[in-house]
Amino acid sequence: MSDPALFSATAEAVSQLKALAEAGDAAAAYRLGVLYACDGERDAEAFRYYAMAAAQGHTEALYEAGECRFLGRGTVQDRAAALADYRRAAAAGHPDAHAQLGVCYAYGIGVPRDPAEAERHYCAAAEADAAAYAYELATAYETGRGIRTDRAAALVWYRRAADSGIPGAAYRLAERLSDPSDASYDRTEAETCYRQAVRLGVTLPPPWQE
Repeated sequence: MSDPALFSATAEAVSQLKALAEAGDAAAAYRLGVLYACDGERDAEAFRYYAMAAAQGHTEALYEAGECRFLGRGTVQDRAAALADYRRAAAAGHPDAHAQLGVCYAYGIGVPRDPAEAERHYCAAAEADAAAYAYELATAYETGRGIRTDRAAALVWYRRAADSGIPGAAYRLAERLSDPSDASYDRTEAETCYRQAVRLGVTLPPPWQE
């Protein structure tokens, strides 16, 4: 959904898109869904076109239709149907769909709680889009929030997140690596991570000076 052209269209273009969508063009139906969703007051029409594109296997539309069904936005709330949409989108590699499934399994939303399945989906989301999800996965591993606690795995994903430009991840690495009580203690690497955090915009003092 990064293409600015998705978010605006003339009346003539909308008419053409509708004709294409009704003729079975999934991309046209998806674009109409985006246009109506951006309107803010036409959620039912947005869902209609997302669902039309999703029925043809359009990955982004599957995720968006799932969101509509999960939240009851533009349609009746139906978490079972939403999960089915998320699963199909996730099977096609959609990181946000994996992340949503991770949340559902972590907290038992619409499915029995399953930390192992939550971990699998969180990892898939982070592998597909580290900038968006590596930091969240790292904190989940460190805190045991919804999945097993694994402080070593947390470090791996903090590094991935920091390398993807997430300042908080670089700073958390500096905190962990500068703590003598942490099994990962490495003051030299901690200083490197702190410098990286500063380059990314962190203004906090070095954690070893707090």
